[in-house]
Amino acid sequence: MVRVAPSTIAKGVGVYFAAAVGGYLYLRSAKAPAPSPCGCGGKHGSQQGRADDPVAEASEQETFDRLADYYDSCINLDETVMGIKLMRRWLVRQAEGDVLEVSAGTGRNLPYYNHTRLRSLTLTDTSRAMLVNAADKHAAQVAPGADAALVRFELADAQHLTSLASSSNNSSGGSDRNLSSAPLADIPALQGQEGSEVQQDEQVAPAPASAAAAAGTVRRPPLRQQRTFPPHSFDVVVDTFGLCSQRDPVTALKEMARVCKPGGRILLLQHGKAKASWLNRVLDDGAREHHSKWGCWWNRDIEQIVRQAGLEVDSMSRWHFGTTYLLVARPTAAAAPAGSSAQQLKAPG
Repeated sequence: MVRVAPSTIAKGVGVYFAAAVGGYLYLRSAKAPAPSPCGCGGKHGSQQGRADDPVAEASEQETFDRLADYYDSCINLDETVMGIKLMRRWLVRQAEGDVLEVSAGTGRNLPYYNHTRLRSLTLTDTSRAMLVNAADKHAAQVAPGADAALVRFELADAQHLTSLASSSNNSSGGSDRNLSSAPLADIPALQGQEGSEVQQDEQVAPAPASAAAAAGTVRRPPLRQQRTFPPHSFDVVVDTFGLCSQRDPVTALKEMARVCKPGGRILLLQHGKAKASWLNRVLDDGAREHHSKWGCWWNRDIEQIVRQAGLEVDSMSRWHFGTTYLLVARPTAAAAPAGSSAQQLKAPG
């Protein structure tokens, strides 16, 4: 019988994970479809562009729409090798009651929810093309006779989730935006395809078939738009790999806290800054190119963002040399106001 020293096993595991992370970083940069001109005006590090730049926001939106039909095929193997699918499963199986998922994309978490523990599941994103793919995926997976009303797909901005009680009492100067009263045409990220406007809480005409539906006759669940939600609406808020694409991730987390019920939970799976300085240099050097292809800043300090948002962290673990963050957090009294729902949302400055 061959005996292998523990140190040899440890070295082998280290080499495996180093190769896996290196391959993941390379493939994530190389496999995306060619980008359209970015125009993001971004910078390396923690200050990537202005949070109130509408030109950059529209360009990033084009990136997400461009990736929609290719996203799953581009990252599916990577997530399998890296164990990301297992992390998704572990995280979202904890969701129960009324659940909101922000930046849901193509619905990669849909297979992992325990629907017997849910009263409702609302998936949101700013990209209608992404949500169409998610809706098709759900329609293909749902069992015959299942309650289709359990899962909803809504066009919404993670940085502006909370409904505002009154716009007359708040100034709208600078970077502040009141989505409850703003005309939809003034919010590029929430427009329908080809510039068509979608009214709040209105049934949306089916978009052109996604790649998932093109080969068959998948019946799509209604795709609606509800731009904002009342405070304290959800028992659990889920965000997987969404903070990297938010222009103001701190505000996005604060908004998740505001729509979360007192005592509720915020489940996060994110990628960002590593533990090792050499790997952070790799991430920083490739950040701009990665963003232009994926609309994602992969070198953000997730721990710092969570602290700045004022969340209470129940548990956190870091994987893949610290670049993958798995967190369970809760809103604090400061993060989730109990009185008025009228809040001014300001970009950091």
